[in-house]
Amino acid sequence: MARGEKFQFVGYYNCLDFVNTEFTKEGGRHFDSLRSFADLIEWLGESRLVNRAQLQRALKLWGGSAGAAERIFLDALALRRALLAMAEKLATRRPVARESLEAINKTIEKRPACVLRARSSGRFEEMTRLDLHEPEQLMVPIAQSASDLLCHGDLALVKRCANPACGAFFYDTSKNHTRRWCSTTGCGNRMRVAAHYRRRRAVS
Repeated sequence: MARGEKFQFVGYYNCLDFVNTEFTKEGGRHFDSLRSFADLIEWLGESRLVNRAQLQRALKLWGGSAGAAERIFLDALALRRALLAMAEKLATRRPVARESLEAINKTIEKRPACVLRARSSGRFEEMTRLDLHEPEQLMVPIAQSASDLLCHGDLALVKRCANPACGAFFYDTSKNHTRRWCSTTGCGNRMRVAAHYRRRRAVS
């Protein structure tokens, strides 16, 4: 499940990318790219938070049951709402609400274990090991990403795209931390073109 064009990954932290699955497209039209259990599985694959073998197992365990799939999907949407509230608070330099922290903690509690593994660079990283005994474990890596952001990130670098017709959240990793757009090729380019057009009209 390679990254495709259905989802955008501009947030740096996966929890922000998960929030960004619900966004506003050009022209102000609201769009939700997460509309089913299958979409959730696809997003987890494209985000690389869960490997393909585990996702195939999840589909085998719960994908065939409409009730189980719907419950997992609704839980995912509830977590997304909590993470949206978190991102909005961070982007406006306000304290994160207790409800968001409770939702993150509730999900992390489903984490069965963590393992350390060596990377090819010689460094180490901690990975969440999913045994998938419970459907809620699918959301553990998303909640872990939020925990990592809150515990180890510079919270002042969580921003919202300056394009009013977008509003996606991202973590500003630019050199001088002056990034304004979710992506330079997307909103950044559109806003520059719009500004150029306005300047030309002003002098004509």
